[in-house]
Amino acid sequence: ALKLLRGVQHPLRGLFLRYWFVKAFKSTFEDMGEGPHVSTAIDLLLTNLKEANLLWIRVNSLVSEKQKRREARKELALTVGENLFRLAALEGLDIELYRSSVLPRWVEILLENPDKLAQEYLFDCALSSFPADFHMATIGELLEAVERFSARVDRAGPLQKLFDRVAGQPGAAAVFPQLKAAAVRRVQVGREKERDKSRSESTGSEVKNRENLLRGALVGLLRFALAMEGGVERAVGEVLELVEQVVQKEGVVEVDWLSTVLELPVDKLGMSALKIPGVLSLSARMPPASTRKASLALLRTATRDKATRQETTRAELQALLKFVAPLMKDAAGPAELSALAALPRGLDANSPAETLCLVADFVSALPTEAAASRRVCGPPLLERLTLLLVQQTLRDRKEPAGSVAAADRVDPIEAARLFDSISRDFSPDSPAPIPAVLDFASAMFRLGSAPDLASDLLSRALSLLENEVSPSSKRLFLLRRASASIASIASSSGSSPAAAAAAARLATATTLLPRRADQATELAELARVFALCGLRQNAREALERAVMLLQVSAKFDPPTKGLFVRLWEKARAMKGVLEEGELKELEAMAENAAKGNEKIGKYFERCKKGEVVFWDLQDEGHLEEHIESGEHYVENQNVEHVEEEHKEVGG
Repeated sequence: ALKLLRGVQHPLRGLFLRYWFVKAFKSTFEDMGEGPHVSTAIDLLLTNLKEANLLWIRVNSLVSEKQKRREARKELALTVGENLFRLAALEGLDIELYRSSVLPRWVEILLENPDKLAQEYLFDCALSSFPADFHMATIGELLEAVERFSARVDRAGPLQKLFDRVAGQPGAAAVFPQLKAAAVRRVQVGREKERDKSRSESTGSEVKNRENLLRGALVGLLRFALAMEGGVERAVGEVLELVEQVVQKEGVVEVDWLSTVLELPVDKLGMSALKIPGVLSLSARMPPASTRKASLALLRTATRDKATRQETTRAELQALLKFVAPLMKDAAGPAELSALAALPRGLDANSPAETLCLVADFVSALPTEAAASRRVCGPPLLERLTLLLVQQTLRDRKEPAGSVAAADRVDPIEAARLFDSISRDFSPDSPAPIPAVLDFASAMFRLGSAPDLASDLLSRALSLLENEVSPSSKRLFLLRRASASIASIASSSGSSPAAAAAAARLATATTLLPRRADQATELAELARVFALCGLRQNAREALERAVMLLQVSAKFDPPTKGLFVRLWEKARAMKGVLEEGELKELEAMAENAAKGNEKIGKYFERCKKGEVVFWDLQDEGHLEEHIESGEHYVENQNVEHVEEEHKEVGG
């Protein structure tokens, strides 16, 4: 049959005839592949492959235009590759038979014609057709075949495809030394060529192909090492050592190639990639912009979901900051700045004290000239410090005094020093987040550490609040946060002059609220602060003013009548501030406001039974919930909470 097929030598007719032959006798080849005639089937298919390949190459003579000629040949490639597909499907073909009878012949067919497209396609087709364990067993022969490709073929592509095909297979670690030895030979050949000055005598394409083969071998070997089941970091380190040798030999850094080399281990290993010495040394050789993708991947790994994030050690953080330092200084874009700003919230160590050290390391690593990086990192760093200190106060409430080792406690003085430095130096033109400053100062008071510094921070927060230019809903939210913080200071410190002075300043700030009902609500909260500080006269004046504001407001805004109920409940909780008769009068106002409104009426009954708990972020239970939820001062959510609270009482 094959002799008859040779009678048709027209490229197109001959190709389709041989393709028909393979398809028509498919079942025959399958039957032969299962019995003693498997060698005959192999011989028939390989002979047909050789002749089909020659005819496929001759298609070049039918089309004059290069681009159309290439497209025509690609469309006809399947007529040649079908022979390899049928070979791989033979049931009787095992590794030994493949090594002895199939591999040498198809490699010979591939190499006997220096046609670029034919060599690339046949190699790719063979890799995808035969099982991966066949290639694992014959990796040496395949590497040798790639090195014998035509000079016009970019051998980096086939080599990487070979490594990718065998990567991740069982026993891959066993052939890694062999693959590494092949890569070492390529590095040594490059050195010999350089020493003999043959580079200057070679054509430009030969030099380029030699370099591409070497780089392709190293990238393929790196992918292979990353797909291994064990010993990945050691294998990757060995590959990166070879990469460094190439970089030192060439002198000029090939940025795109080196960027790929860095991105591969970072994408696969994440933060663990920083333990490999070659990663940091190679990144130091590259322009900052070229490490952008790898840096971004590392930052996102370090700030991934809390449920999957691992604890960070100081060594890992220092390595990460060293890797991304050039990017922070020169080339950070919006995506990198966003990932960098999320990093402080992901700083978690084995103990609060170690976490504080991580924050200090992060602050030290941000260069002064990196204005954009410092600006976006300032607020989250302040929030991280605040949460650290607030969490310490919660632990102190739960655990007996002295039960926590000093090494595991946050040092309030060191935390305050960092807080002050960040708030003043990181973003001079943008004020620190007011809630963070308030909570930090409140935590300092509750811990009883550095009262002068805590008073200074509280005063600074109030100054920021007084100068705040924002919508009324946000201003109301900030005033509530300030009132809650000051109430917490007063309840923990007793008769605190700092809390009393802060409450007086807030009482003045409430006049800036446009709604009388909001002013009344905040005055009622400040009355509680005055009462906690032992200033009953101030508390009485604040309550009287709140009642007056509500009476005026109710005339023009009837829904605010519901706030009489809240005011009465708060006044009733402040023992000794109002006389019994005054409380009765206020209760009558609340009861009158509840008439005719089912919702307010139910609310009034709940207050009489003592079932209402007012929203107070500094209350221990709410504070724990806030910290565990990881909200981190998302102000817009809290502003909406305030607005919803008004609706709850009908105003």
